[in-house]
Amino acid sequence: SKIFEAMGMGRAVVLAAPEGEASQIIRATGAGVIVPPECPTAMARAIRELYHDKAGVERSARQALRAAPQFSREQHARDLMQIFEQVIGSSP
Repeated sequence: SKIFEAMGMGRAVVLAAPEGEASQIIRATGAGVIVPPECPTAMARAIRELYHDKAGVERSARQALRAAPQFSREQHARDLMQIFEQVIGSSP
């Protein structure tokens, strides 16, 4: 997935995907809009709406850039190391 890369570049995301982790991330962060997968009509409508909503695009782009660091590989590595330390530290 290129979602995190787009977010890291401060780009509003148009996500065409089924409900799942990716759509939850976009919705929770406000980083863009979600359309049903394999629905070109919905994709075209979303793009047209974004074209006419410059403020909304800028808002989503700012939200994307603000949220991106929490999804970095470095952050995931730190989180994983914390889990390892907790498990190792709690073993008898």
